[in-house]
Amino acid sequence: PLGIYSSVRPLPVVLRAMGQQVCSACDNSLTGSAVGTVFGDDKGGTVTETQDELILSSDPEALREKRAQAVFDSLSDDWKEQDMASLKEALDKISLSKEKLPVILHHSEGRRMNCAELSELVKLVSLESYKEQVMAQRYGHLSDRENFQEVVLGPLSRSESIRKNMMKTMTELVNSQG
Repeated sequence: PLGIYSSVRPLPVVLRAMGQQVCSACDNSLTGSAVGTVFGDDKGGTVTETQDELILSSDPEALREKRAQAVFDSLSDDWKEQDMASLKEALDKISLSKEKLPVILHHSEGRRMNCAELSELVKLVSLESYKEQVMAQRYGHLSDRENFQEVVLGPLSRSESIRKNMMKTMTELVNSQG
């Protein structure tokens, strides 16, 4: 019942909690249960425990996608045009970008959306750090995450290195939300 196991070097992997070995993995099977630090590859790794599975990963992108899918699976409402109209009406009364951010996040909470709709939300704030927060907070709400880099990041910069850096920052933000 322990779900997914992935690592750069699959053997040996030892989970440690509070400095003590509590779980080990051999031949892709786990014994024991705990959340700790993955040892066994050159990069370190991450351990994510969800209700149904324990995920061992040294790949931040894979972890980002697992977290995003878990969020998406929990959503029940869709973002609609009237939601955007209501949000824009609320934002008309606010001039500072830092005050707009919580309003945007509140209005879009719990709603599935596509990349084009997220791109519109991102354009509602001016500072890059706020754009990254909107992207990170709503990445898991996307029904078409495979289009994220082209549809959401593409219009923000023509520079491949800047888009790559934004994707890395966004991945770190998504992975730190758990």
